[in-house]
Amino acid sequence: MNSFSEELRALRVSKNIPLYEIAARTKISIKYLESIEQGIFDFLPIPFARAILRQYAEFIDYSPTEAMKKFDIIIGKVEGKSEALKNVSFSSSNIPISDEKSTIENISERNTEGMASQQKIRRVLAISTIIFLIVVVAIYIFQYSNDEATTIKEEPFQEVIAEKEIPKTKTTEEVSIVTVTKTENDSLILTVTTIDSVWFSISTDELLPKNYLLPKNITKVFRAKEYFIVSAGVGIYVKFKLNDKDLGFLGKRGNTLRNVKIDKDFFSP
Repeated sequence: MNSFSEELRALRVSKNIPLYEIAARTKISIKYLESIEQGIFDFLPIPFARAILRQYAEFIDYSPTEAMKKFDIIIGKVEGKSEALKNVSFSSSNIPISDEKSTIENISERNTEGMASQQKIRRVLAISTIIFLIVVVAIYIFQYSNDEATTIKEEPFQEVIAEKEIPKTKTTEEVSIVTVTKTENDSLILTVTTIDSVWFSISTDELLPKNYLLPKNITKVFRAKEYFIVSAGVGIYVKFKLNDKDLGFLGKRGNTLRNVKIDKDFFSP
């Protein structure tokens, strides 16, 4: 190996340029590039060797003119003795390329194919992620708009009651409703009288509760075998009687009446 070849190889290594990259980009067989770095220049006729050396030098940013001068000195040529030969240019298409690829060339191609495959996978994943985000945002906007469209305006409880009230001219005696037919087994009779519009709920024995929106000055009669469970929106708006015994108002001012049990022992201390 001569100093010129060592200089070329050292420059390539310092730039971190592998031989297989030069071979892949210039289409020059890697064995010719290895010959240059080993100081062997008779691997091809001189015109072809010069053309390969020029492309190699340009690729690693070495002065092609300087490279040609040193090449001529190495092969025993004196500068200016063969001017016509120096002015001949060759394209890479005229340079013989080895039919058989070296191991490094095969590795280079496999690496190139692997990188292309990875880039394709990344593009597909990126596109899929963008589509997914668009779908999520569209669903969110659709649901949000539906929620706004279906929002129910809340009305004050007293206003709802006022709309439901029956004419105030009716009295307790005029409106008397019996909700359960009397049977021999009914031992408890609960009379409910409202003094103002109120929400009211009652369950008898094991039955599920029934809800009412009662207007002012109305009386309802309920029957049960063992007990009642009563609730009211405003406790002091409902007055109770059990088997004709006055229970009065079970709630307190400003409070709801919630799940109060009324049975035959309600009067017990």
